[in-house]
Amino acid sequence: MPHFRLVATSPRARSITGPHGCDIVLGTEETRIGRGVSGPGAFLIPKDWVQISTRHCRVTGDERKGFKVFDSSTNGTFVDNVRVPKQGTADLPVGGKLRLSVLDPRNPQDVIEYRLERLDGPAPEPASAAPAAKSASKQKRPAPDATPGTAEPAAKRPIAEKEANVAPVPPRRAPSPAKTTSRQEEAAAKKAEEDRALDLAVVQAQLLAAQGQVRALEGELAAAVAEREARDAAVMAEREAREAAVVAEREAREAAVLAEREARDAAAAAEREARDAAAIAEREARDAAAAGWLKEVEGRLAEREAEVAKLRADLAAPPAPENDPKRLRAELEELGKAKAALAERLEARERELERKRGRMAELEARVGDLIGKVENAEKEVAEAQKGAQVAVSQAAEATRVAHEMRARSAADIEAERRRARDEVERARAEAEKAKKDAAEAVEAAAQEQAAQQVRLQQAQLEAEACQQYVLALQCGVSSLEVRSGVGGWGTKGDMLCLGCFAIFDCALKPRAL
Repeated sequence: MPHFRLVATSPRARSITGPHGCDIVLGTEETRIGRGVSGPGAFLIPKDWVQISTRHCRVTGDERKGFKVFDSSTNGTFVDNVRVPKQGTADLPVGGKLRLSVLDPRNPQDVIEYRLERLDGPAPEPASAAPAAKSASKQKRPAPDATPGTAEPAAKRPIAEKEANVAPVPPRRAPSPAKTTSRQEEAAAKKAEEDRALDLAVVQAQLLAAQGQVRALEGELAAAVAEREARDAAVMAEREAREAAVVAEREAREAAVLAEREARDAAAAAEREARDAAAIAEREARDAAAAGWLKEVEGRLAEREAEVAKLRADLAAPPAPENDPKRLRAELEELGKAKAALAERLEARERELERKRGRMAELEARVGDLIGKVENAEKEVAEAQKGAQVAVSQAAEATRVAHEMRARSAADIEAERRRARDEVERARAEAEKAKKDAAEAVEAAAQEQAAQQVRLQQAQLEAEACQQYVLALQCGVSSLEVRSGVGGWGTKGDMLCLGCFAIFDCALKPRAL
């Protein structure tokens, strides 16, 4: 029966150990990946890999329905380089790549990545005691076993001091411990070097992640400062808007007052013009009355002329005493003068009447213009009052918004600034701790390397001893003889090769003469 597993394809993924090694075997239950998951189907990420969420994602499904990835992370989960919607799902096909968050923002290739594969055969059983995932900076690889060759050889077994010889081993059957030991030591040294390099890379990645967090917190602080500046700018804009509204209201009031003054002036001018027109009409009425009176006088003058004609007719007749020609002539002259005066007055009145009629036409035109100006002024006053009301409403709204912003700005901004400062200090402390841990890890790696070099030198010396031991076995004589150390060439328990006369101690290490 085939089974499915997420095969680790990146160095980061291969450095994590779970129930089935670095791969993730998908079972019937959902598989949960994160730094704080537990229970069946859980694949635990080291807790100090903070770019991975506590409950990063889940993988569910089977061969018939297909597999789906549910994202519950902060930094995102990717399927074939496409981000899964936050709190959403995406299909994971066979051969598809599942990528978790980037650990090092400056090195996008340093990721945790898996590939879904279908494998024949049943799913393997998990290890009986799978180790819990630990911090990558604290994972310790087992030190290599005791250096090969240190196991107690047959030559070190108790030998009586007087038993001098051991049966030689045929050369063809002699083992080659020197070569085997050398290869094992080289492999152990290479593995230790790789482990140290991996630990150092993990520590460096942690340091870079801590630096990334510091940069992120600095970015949050900059965002908080920018928000404070934006709020200050909003308050300043609100203050400017309020001042502009006050200025607009004052200008509107001044415009309304000016328009009202102009309207009053126009009304007063119209009233004056109306009074002038009434006075002109009254004067014209008087002139008309005077004209009527003049006609009456002319009628009387005609009567007098008739009387004069009658008198002239009577002159031809003998004058009567009451009709004295001199008196009549004097009266006639007076009547002529009065007629001339009345004619002059009538002409003057007619000229004045014509002038007043022209003036009346001008006044009517001016009254029409003033009425139009008054109507325009009333419209402008209405518009100015409407604009003033709009400006007052805008100023009231801006004042309300400003009060709301001031009510929440001071305490909130100070709290956010204090929180951002605390986060920056905490991030700096974590960065310092990460630097210290990295320095300690580097120092431990250096000490381990020095110890490995010492062990390698010891192994080389032991290999040389083994070579001399093999050479002694191949000499065809009794290989070793226990000496008491007399004669100044050795100590008690030393052994002497009777073939090449090499001296060895109890651990088969050559001793210089």
